[in-house]
Amino acid sequence: MNEKLKYSVAGHLFCIETPDRARTTGIMPNYTPFRVENSSGDDFLFSLRGHREVHLPEFPPDDTMEWNGVDYRVYHSPEGMVVSMKQGEKEHRFFAPADWKEVVCDLSFTDKNEAVFLNSFLRLAFGVTSILANRTIKIHASVTELNGKALVFLGKSGTGKSTHSRLWREFVPDCTLLNDDEPLIRVFEDEPVRVYGAPW
Repeated sequence: MNEKLKYSVAGHLFCIETPDRARTTGIMPNYTPFRVENSSGDDFLFSLRGHREVHLPEFPPDDTMEWNGVDYRVYHSPEGMVVSMKQGEKEHRFFAPADWKEVVCDLSFTDKNEAVFLNSFLRLAFGVTSILANRTIKIHASVTELNGKALVFLGKSGTGKSTHSRLWREFVPDCTLLNDDEPLIRVFEDEPVRVYGAPW
């Protein structure tokens, strides 16, 4: 019987349904600070289930991409979206229905060699569901926090975002690192915009 691992990122709740909570948390330590044991209700942004067969459609992919040694193929249909990730000889697949509520994949959630796939599937599901209904976007930046305020350093790769952020922490007392690569920005109706750290 599966158990739920619940996570809260930028105030959004999602879960992984796993046969072994300890082994799953062991292969995704970057999510540990975001894990929640008790949450009010189960209104999840999405849930991710494993051990499912995900078949590729019988038509060419709508999009392909190679990034960091991983080949991605994306297929769209009226039923939803299929993503195939291939790294070397290993391939895993992910299916999201049109509403993105109950996402499935062929991962076991217990094999440490699945970590890169699991992280990518979670990042994709979170990215789509958080922007659709909750006005939350992921940006490429380094963020230092000082007195409850976020200092967001934006720029192209290699232009010194992390260096600038580090110098603030080095020379300005009480600065802490919030996120050094992919922070989240959330826009609220009646509150100031907020910046959050993320597992990615």
